[in-house]
Amino acid sequence: MKENKIMIENQKNFDRDGFLGYEYIKKYFYDKKRSFFGSVETSAGRYIIEGVDMKDLSDSEILFSQIYSKAGFKVPIYFMSRFERGNVEKNFLICDDVATDSKSYYNAFHAPYNISMVIEDDEMQDNTILARDYHQIKTDELINSELVLDFNEISPLRIITRYRILKEIQNNNHSILSPLDPLFCGYFEGEKNPIIDFFSKKAVQQRIKMSILDAATFNSTRIPTNYLYKLNMYKKVEEVMPLNSGNTFINARLAANGRYSEIDKTTFNDYTFDEINPIDVLKNIERNDEVKEYFSDSERKEFGRQLQDIAHSNIAEDVKSSIGYEIDKDFNNAIMKNLDDAGIMLEHGIN
Repeated sequence: MKENKIMIENQKNFDRDGFLGYEYIKKYFYDKKRSFFGSVETSAGRYIIEGVDMKDLSDSEILFSQIYSKAGFKVPIYFMSRFERGNVEKNFLICDDVATDSKSYYNAFHAPYNISMVIEDDEMQDNTILARDYHQIKTDELINSELVLDFNEISPLRIITRYRILKEIQNNNHSILSPLDPLFCGYFEGEKNPIIDFFSKKAVQQRIKMSILDAATFNSTRIPTNYLYKLNMYKKVEEVMPLNSGNTFINARLAANGRYSEIDKTTFNDYTFDEINPIDVLKNIERNDEVKEYFSDSERKEFGRQLQDIAHSNIAEDVKSSIGYEIDKDFNNAIMKNLDDAGIMLEHGIN
């Protein structure tokens, strides 16, 4: 089982339900007389502490940590804590913060309210940044700024093309997405998004793999406020880091209960500004020629085999034996079956 620092240092302190008492968490606070929630600086690094009262959500985040870690992503590692005093009992979902900057959590938390801290240019170098913030900066740099240049500096055709892209975006209902979100989108010349020039091949592959994992784990709400980019010294994207499992907890429970018709079957994706069915995400990865430049048929098949291995690795039992936390069996099986099915389709193709 993948563990963060607090989990490693408190392996013997988890109770029979797999919860770590909040008194152990508070020992890491610099001011031990106060209670902290949200983004918290501790002696073990920065952690995110959120109250939670839904077991499916807790199960979902813990499974997310382990599945995506096994798939090669750096992600927050989640565990449960419980505060008890007299008749008062409160459960917390806790994870380490993989962001190295100080603004990602604030900007992600306040995104629904259209409130955000401005990212300064010098803050981008060798740092993490919320994907939405990076896209907005690159939108200004690659699209908006070109529209005000003199026609002698760039070709009129290029200006017209960029203007067409912006006009299409303005007519699009998904305002959460910037013009540069989908990496393989027909709004651009050919299919390739110009922002790809600022991604390493590994990072592009991680974007592709993240879309596969989200489809395979019932997460239809992966948006640029819940994943990070790790930038290098040249401010180019070296690594992609998902932050949570989105609405997996809702869809996986519906699947576990056999209510397949109620599962959200549309998702934001890397291929269009329209929401599409998860099966179409897998089809695009298999059939889109632009994708194959970064994720070949052999790499796709190998990742399919990796997903099948993860699905059969008995993560739930590993979690239980490590910290004592028990993931609901039906919930776990629904996710692992879907993960296995996606792996088989990736390896053998979709008819």
